[in-house]
Amino acid sequence: MRTDLPQEFLAELARQGRKPRQLLEFAFASGTIYVSDQEYGSALANAYLPIVENWGELADTSTIEDVIRGTNQGTRQATVTLLNIGAIPFSSRFNDEAPENTEVSLYQWFDGTPESAKVLIDRFIVQDPIEYSEASLLLALDLVSLNQRADPYIGQLSTEDNNFYGVVIGSVSNAPGSQYGARPVVELAGDLSAAATTIACTSSPATAGFTAPGSIVIDFEQISYTGISGNSFTGCTRGVSAGTTWSAAFPHSSGQKVFKYNHEYLYSFGQGPLPVVGPVYVDGVVYSGPHTIYKDRNPVQVGFLHGDPWIKSTSSTAVTNNADNFTAGSVGGTVTWENNTSAAIQSDNGVFRMATRTASSWTINAVYAWQEAQQSTGISEGIASHAELVSAKVKLNGYQTNGGVITMQDWGFVRVIGVSGYWEASDSKTESGAGDFDLTMDQTSRGWSGAKTGYQIRLEALCQTNYSSAYSRTLCQLDMVRCEIQYKPYIKTHSTNLTCDLSSGTGNTNPADAITSVLGIIGIAGAIDAATFATAKTWFTTNGYSFNGFIPGDMRCREVLVAMCQQCRARLIYNGGGIKLIIRKNVADKDINLHFTAASTQQKSIGVARQSVRDVLNKVQIRYAATDVLASYTAVKEVKDQASIDKFGLQEAVLDFYLVNDGTMATALANFYIAEWANPFALVTFNTYLEAFPLEFDDVVVLHTEFSKFKVIKGDITGLTRVFGSGKNGGINLFRITIKASVRSVVEAGLADTIAATEQFSGTLDGTGYGAGGYGEGGYGA
Repeated sequence: MRTDLPQEFLAELARQGRKPRQLLEFAFASGTIYVSDQEYGSALANAYLPIVENWGELADTSTIEDVIRGTNQGTRQATVTLLNIGAIPFSSRFNDEAPENTEVSLYQWFDGTPESAKVLIDRFIVQDPIEYSEASLLLALDLVSLNQRADPYIGQLSTEDNNFYGVVIGSVSNAPGSQYGARPVVELAGDLSAAATTIACTSSPATAGFTAPGSIVIDFEQISYTGISGNSFTGCTRGVSAGTTWSAAFPHSSGQKVFKYNHEYLYSFGQGPLPVVGPVYVDGVVYSGPHTIYKDRNPVQVGFLHGDPWIKSTSSTAVTNNADNFTAGSVGGTVTWENNTSAAIQSDNGVFRMATRTASSWTINAVYAWQEAQQSTGISEGIASHAELVSAKVKLNGYQTNGGVITMQDWGFVRVIGVSGYWEASDSKTESGAGDFDLTMDQTSRGWSGAKTGYQIRLEALCQTNYSSAYSRTLCQLDMVRCEIQYKPYIKTHSTNLTCDLSSGTGNTNPADAITSVLGIIGIAGAIDAATFATAKTWFTTNGYSFNGFIPGDMRCREVLVAMCQQCRARLIYNGGGIKLIIRKNVADKDINLHFTAASTQQKSIGVARQSVRDVLNKVQIRYAATDVLASYTAVKEVKDQASIDKFGLQEAVLDFYLVNDGTMATALANFYIAEWANPFALVTFNTYLEAFPLEFDDVVVLHTEFSKFKVIKGDITGLTRVFGSGKNGGINLFRITIKASVRSVVEAGLADTIAATEQFSGTLDGTGYGAGGYGEGGYGA
């Protein structure tokens, strides 16, 4: 109910026979034009053009279904007819300005009071097209509520990628990312060898945003180029910066993506800034590779250098590398000895002959076999790990003299390139006696995977003899040394399927704050009624109501407002140029705002219609808890009214509340709506006069009637139409009110001025019982 009416205005409302005048103000860019149905001279500070021919009426356009279900937009519409006359016809004022950009303020004012006592009824815009009759010189204008001026998307539209960024309320997971900004990327037109210096692509690199000279990245290889010719990079130098980060040159397959080196590939995830962003997921897996999070940007973004993020999988086919017959001093291997500076090395036909004099051990080191295997297949990137080791074998075949014991011991020696530290696993094989020996060590499935992969691998075979005579010669002849390494390469697949966890903190989780932010996007937050918003915010806090969810950026703001209000049982009321936020309550829990007596209403105008039984809803399912943006609702709250089901049959509604994440809140909402919808109601319409002036949507009134059975009706206002009258049309100010009454029966209007009313109330009405003694604390009389 309006409480902002000036005292002078209220005093005139109470006087008999007084009727207010209507005043219109058109806020054109060129200046404000004042319009009414007559001239007022010095009574008003502004000069009003007397060109209004007919005031029409001001009506709420929401349907009863919208009002009951809580999906109404609070839209009001009025029609006014002007005389299109004068030196500057009024219609010409719209030639240079679109009607919907023209704000119109409608006031009512009592003649004889100061202009400061005028009351703002509402603000509107002019709907296009306007209707003008040359023959009658009449201009008909349709006015619609100011909140209909704009209905922007809730998300911010990026001119970079033409995407809308969603709004985060609270904390959500898996918010989808969209590509943002320049993305230089092409694909290989065919297989590429490790030696090729011209790289053919399926499309023009220049068109994609590459410039020459420059550098590109294919898989784990960095490549520089000097030129671009057609669809090809030319003058390429392969395997640039090979070592700890980038691989030496290696072959690449047709269709592989080619990215620009040192270019940041950006993805956007939602409106920002946000206090918490991350982790980032690629194809549903937490991304642990290098990336940069920009949580202070709007939208919040994540950047990846050198290309789109990639996911790693293991090839199903193992690769085997081996080397035989190492010779002393060769590239393939070296021979060393431990604790024996006097050991002798003898060579004969490419095999090793080793003898001990004062100690008992020698070592064969085959490190190069693995290093060469990495570089030739392009899987070496140091710490980044790009292969899974399956097995490592060392085999010695030879002959020993004397009767010693040959012990072969191996280590899996794993070292991060350039970094000290190792991991080892050992085993031993022994063969005794003189003669031929054939020893093989095979380390398979011994913890080589995981953190041990992709590093430099050393295989060592330590052979010892126990022939301890200080000066006796133990001779070992090695006919073959074989080192074999088997691994499964990792497959590097780039992906654009990115999601991210986002959190806005608690700053916008109170429904009142969330609704305010959407009104701000529309551009009408300045019209909010601070008192009702503060009261609603306190109510939400006290009752544990909060929002938590993700709003897709391509939703319209008015659609979002409807959803928000329904998901917190609130209602926005647009009246008097302001916006109120009201908590919806069942009518029995509301205070009465005004009583209408028989003297203040047109009794013969009362009409009553019963809601159709097919519109009853006696089972409500609320699906909620959708904080994972990509997942469906994870919880359901169901309530039903069995008495209503028994009487009217099962009729159910499923409500998707994507901003509700709390089970207690979902239960409270379900109980509220089942109480609202489980039984039919009566819609009562009647006409009254200026007594209704302060009333608004959702106010509760009591209608007193003269009918024998239909004595008193209590209900909340669901429709309020103002019929204007003053000046030329000689009409009167009339209010046509529709209320939702708590009756369960059909009330039929009879002929002429008779209404046949049958009533069937449930329980009590406003705490008043039924019984003898007439209306009042005692109840209803017969």
